[in-house]
Amino acid sequence: MFPLAESVDPTFSEAEKELAQVALSIDVAGKETEDYFAKEYVYREKFLSNKKYLLEKLKADLWVAQWFSNEVDEILPLTTGQLQDMYRLLEQMVEKGDLSVIQANYFKWAKKISEEEGFFHWKLEFPDVFESGGFDAVIGNPPWDVQELKEKEFFSGKNFDVVFAGTGDERKRKIKELETKKPSLHKDYLRNLLLQDFRNSYIRYRKMFLFTTIGKLNLYSLFAELFLKLRKESGRAGVVVPTGIATDKGNSKFFRYIVENKLLDSLADFINGKIFKNIDSRMRFSLIIFGKSDQARMLFVLRNPEQLYTKQFLKIPTSDLLLVNPNTGTAPVFSSQRDMDLVLKIYRNSTVLLREYPDGSVDNPYGILVTTQFNMTSDSNKFVREQELIDQGYKKNWIYYEKDGERYVPLCEGKTFYIMDSRYNHISEDGNGIACTAEEKSDPWFFPKTRYFIKESDCKAFYESKEWDREWVIAFRDIARSSDNRTFITSLMPAFAFGNKAPIILSKHFLPVSGLITSHIFDYVTRRKCQGTSMNFFILYQLPVPNPSKFKNLPGINEGDSCLEDSVIRKLVKCVNYSYDMEPFVKDMGYEIEPRPWNERERLDYMAQLDAIAAHLYGISYEDLEYIFTTFPIEKRTQEQTYGAYLSRDLALTYFKRYEPIFKEEKSDIHED
Repeated sequence: MFPLAESVDPTFSEAEKELAQVALSIDVAGKETEDYFAKEYVYREKFLSNKKYLLEKLKADLWVAQWFSNEVDEILPLTTGQLQDMYRLLEQMVEKGDLSVIQANYFKWAKKISEEEGFFHWKLEFPDVFESGGFDAVIGNPPWDVQELKEKEFFSGKNFDVVFAGTGDERKRKIKELETKKPSLHKDYLRNLLLQDFRNSYIRYRKMFLFTTIGKLNLYSLFAELFLKLRKESGRAGVVVPTGIATDKGNSKFFRYIVENKLLDSLADFINGKIFKNIDSRMRFSLIIFGKSDQARMLFVLRNPEQLYTKQFLKIPTSDLLLVNPNTGTAPVFSSQRDMDLVLKIYRNSTVLLREYPDGSVDNPYGILVTTQFNMTSDSNKFVREQELIDQGYKKNWIYYEKDGERYVPLCEGKTFYIMDSRYNHISEDGNGIACTAEEKSDPWFFPKTRYFIKESDCKAFYESKEWDREWVIAFRDIARSSDNRTFITSLMPAFAFGNKAPIILSKHFLPVSGLITSHIFDYVTRRKCQGTSMNFFILYQLPVPNPSKFKNLPGINEGDSCLEDSVIRKLVKCVNYSYDMEPFVKDMGYEIEPRPWNERERLDYMAQLDAIAAHLYGISYEDLEYIFTTFPIEKRTQEQTYGAYLSRDLALTYFKRYEPIFKEEKSDIHED
């Protein structure tokens, strides 16, 4: 992990050239495999015993050791003057062939810490390689581990009480007790804690690590960047690392650099299964090759190394990688060439929800604010259970609890709602969802049970702080899996309280898009971007949406609609106009509340119309839309069992054909790749 550049002394470059010649002479000392020991002999005699090598290694170790001086070892860092004096002393002693000085206190400690920490100076150990510009190839499987001292691991086999402490606080208390009970162990712990901090500080300081020192330091990310720097400009670096190197936001600065500089040759993503026996079977890892390339080759969701030879790599111009994830530069996951081509087509005909630029500026075409309201852990002191309110004398008034002019409102969680359905689940005392029945939802005054209630004043204070004066919001589920029935779960909701697993979108200009984000097209793209279990904001911001002008400039679908925006809002109202909890939204849109029996089939029809509108706005074809529906197998099975047909697909395709004349002119301006 140690220096490539930033040599400790100007004479280092001279020594490097001389040592490069020595290394080359070793290389020709034995040409055949059986001559390995001949090479080893020459290496010891000519290289390791070379005065230039000895001197530069001692000086380099001494320089790096300054980062690890600590109070436990009772070693203070040297001043620049002191360090230079020691360099001169070393030069004199090496020239005389007398190395007894390294037994002196400071030199002895520097030698000890260099051996403990494994100081390694690349240009010193491979001078001939770096004289020629670097390695032709670098290959490795670095540790997949965060750079931090893990208390359980450190005390394993040393102290039973600390290892099996019930909580983090209890563990820290037991460690503190060691100060008197086992002072030597406690001192060893403090020293290791300090050294870990010093390692991290040193790495963050290195100019070698420009892109992978954001947040917690992960060794696999650091080594990936190191491998990249070790290769010569025309060389290649191959590394086995978690797929997060390409998809996680924490690695986005590094991967963006790779993409922008056309340094991604190939990426092959695996689900571990039984490949690495000591790793979680669900773990995703990738074989990545870095090197100059105008076109990246990619494979995803492999389960056997043999598939590297049997499956065809997807090919994507490196410039198109930034089209799909312009904010982070991370890699999307495609299972086929068709998926890749279709997603790229959608992006070419869209803008992203919120574009973030490196200089800190943003392009926010719909003026959205995405936020969480109440944290289920840190705000739990504000939560009150229903029975507590009843015991305190609060009386239920529809969905509220009131007493002496004070009112409590429900706290909605992600499970409370589904796609354009604000009344999907009751939340039980243990946090599980219990499906609301069609009979319950046919009561316009019905609202599901929630685990908790919050003071209305706290809820209103939040909305006031966000300058939100409407009595409705758009919520979505943070828990989002690409393998579920649907992935992006969103609904219009009354402006109640929301837990942090139900983030909300605040924007008066977002309504037309809120209809399209319920669509299968939007969900199809989301599934290619959401590889974990959380709908992170950085994923949401980079999802494709039509340009706002399209909603105003295109004609309405229905008679009386002045533009397409009116038509989308009309269909949104139809989806939710069943109950009084959505009355504020319905009235804000200029309609009257029409409570009526819950009709899921009717709602599917309205949402299919939104699917058809979305498909035209995204510029995809009838065949593309038909294919997208094949990627929702669970929904297909469920609807076929319930209705005897895959209604969402059949209706959407019918409406797609019906709306074609309206979008005909628009199509002439759309990319059909």
